[in-house]
Amino acid sequence: DFYKITLEETERSPEQQQQQLAEESLRILNEYAATTFHNNLLNTEEGQLIGMSYFKQRGFRKDIIDRFRLGYNPESGDSFYQAATAKGYRADMLERAGLAKASNSGRGHYDVYRGRVIFPIQSMTGRILGFGARILKSNEKAPKYINTPENEIYIKSKVLYGMYQSRQAIGKQDEC
Repeated sequence: DFYKITLEETERSPEQQQQQLAEESLRILNEYAATTFHNNLLNTEEGQLIGMSYFKQRGFRKDIIDRFRLGYNPESGDSFYQAATAKGYRADMLERAGLAKASNSGRGHYDVYRGRVIFPIQSMTGRILGFGARILKSNEKAPKYINTPENEIYIKSKVLYGMYQSRQAIGKQDEC
């Protein structure tokens, strides 16, 4: 009113509403995954022995591990998938988020990030968009690093890892 600007409200089409729901579902699922992976790293024997020892060997301090919400996904083939579906997350959304895949043998799903340390990729506002993961065991058939495939919320060319954690320092120093 003060600036005499008229705001027009537009109604979302059913397709736009579906798109928004899908995006929000992925955000919620990614947040659950990041929390689960971080808890696995800090609170499980396997996470401590394998994941945490890797991070300590690489010189990561506890405050950095917490700030970047680093995690670990156990070696067992489908533990994350089983936990997520038990919580009500759908298999198709787990696949879309790049967290699980259907096995070729038709025997269910498996965790994409099994046996890997996890690096959550955050937006400028801190929301989890996807993940990067590094395998710890030598395996010639598996790639050393894998990332979330592009989807509605994760577009690789529009995200810079660590920007969320760096934004205050960049603002303070007026330099990036």
